[in-house]
Amino acid sequence: MSERSVFQHFRDREALFEAVAREQYERVVPTIRPVDASLSLAERVDALVTQRCSMFERAAGVRRAALLMEPESDVVAGWLTSVRRAKGAEVERVFRRELEATPADQRESLRAALVAAFAW
Repeated sequence: MSERSVFQHFRDREALFEAVAREQYERVVPTIRPVDASLSLAERVDALVTQRCSMFERAAGVRRAALLMEPESDVVAGWLTSVRRAKGAEVERVFRRELEATPADQRESLRAALVAAFAW
């Protein structure tokens, strides 16, 4: 496909990136099943590891390309930021009991460690 053909459908690169990001989101997000926060700690860890492995396998190719484009594209950077926030919020939801039981001065460090442990 020629570049000219592509830009008959998209006004610019950012519009193309937005369409690709939406397509990726619509392909991956419906496959994610929320982890039941009432499970035991071991079961929640196992469920979240399984969920993330599946998600990472589905998204790996597009993610690699997105990371290369992130510094040059506001659209790509915005989507990646949104995904990172959503994944962090899911970790906080799943491990809320442990976070709330942690002393306040240590809570942010634990949260950051959990987010990192369940990230790429």
